[in-house]
Amino acid sequence: MKYFSSTPKDPVVLALIQVIQLTDDPWEETPTVEDAKIVFIIDDRAELARLYRKDRVFLFFSTRPERNLPDNVKSINLTGSMLGKIANLIQYAKDFIPPVEVKKVHAMPEAPVKTRGRYRLLVIDDTPENLAFAMALLGQDHDVVTAAGFAEGMALLKSQKFNFVLSDMQMPANKHYPALANDAYRLDETYAYGMLAVFEVTSLGIPIAIVTDANHHGDWMAAALDHLKKAEVNGQPALFFNDIGKRWDKALAALEEATDASVN
Repeated sequence: MKYFSSTPKDPVVLALIQVIQLTDDPWEETPTVEDAKIVFIIDDRAELARLYRKDRVFLFFSTRPERNLPDNVKSINLTGSMLGKIANLIQYAKDFIPPVEVKKVHAMPEAPVKTRGRYRLLVIDDTPENLAFAMALLGQDHDVVTAAGFAEGMALLKSQKFNFVLSDMQMPANKHYPALANDAYRLDETYAYGMLAVFEVTSLGIPIAIVTDANHHGDWMAAALDHLKKAEVNGQPALFFNDIGKRWDKALAALEEATDASVN
């Protein structure tokens, strides 16, 4: 069993692993969370939110009762006796590895929409498949940099220059830009960080397009975009798309046209 811990030197983690290694089924530490089937988090709900995935098990050690946790997150009270629980935790991890979700694969369009210029682009999306599709769709004609979520995108904006930003709307909560109090949100929910991206990006003088493939009948923000297709924020074009799927190329072409129109 491969495991990952964001704090591998924490005394709780070290003690837990030492006991586990005495069993007939030793676990192997992996340096990246992507390779792990089980993840240890010590009393840091924001870190749990950052690392959370539906396709693995999380053991969350906390000093207080935890609420609103998904089924694949097991909460363990740090103030209680852990040794008596270790055998149950091992069995739990073996038995409750959730099935990996089959991600929707985007088909390359026969004729991607082209732009007149070559640009340096930042694409923000929390789904790896959407970022890979953006790179395949735009990478030959533009210099594309991808960010796996809102906080990572904002960090890149501080250190690099971009002509345009293309962003998803709904993304998971994170410790740097929390959406709600720790006890108020579910780890498997997403929040409209795309709207915050609009204000952050345009304040830097960069046009932005929000591209969401959310079902507009089930998502209030996507439904609102039926009535708001474009805006000007901080003097920069801000475009919103909820009816083109993840066609980053269409959004970029429209953003180029809107930018030209605002200049003229």
